[in-house]
Amino acid sequence: MAKATKEQANYRRGTPHKHCGLCTMFRPPHSCTAVEGEINPTDLCDYFKRAFSRSERWYGSKKD
Repeated sequence: MAKATKEQANYRRGTPHKHCGLCTMFRPPHSCTAVEGEINPTDLCDYFKRAFSRSERWYGSKKD
């Protein structure tokens, strides 16, 4: 599956409680499985999916 552009994903500055670093799709240090390009962990997009545990955060959800 092709990744979305930042424009398609409505990539923008995140908030303290909702940002890429808390998302299941974020891959450190600056990557994402859904959005192309360099990703800042403090930013956010419309595809955000909160990781509820440390094992889901950064390494994908348990379903991946």
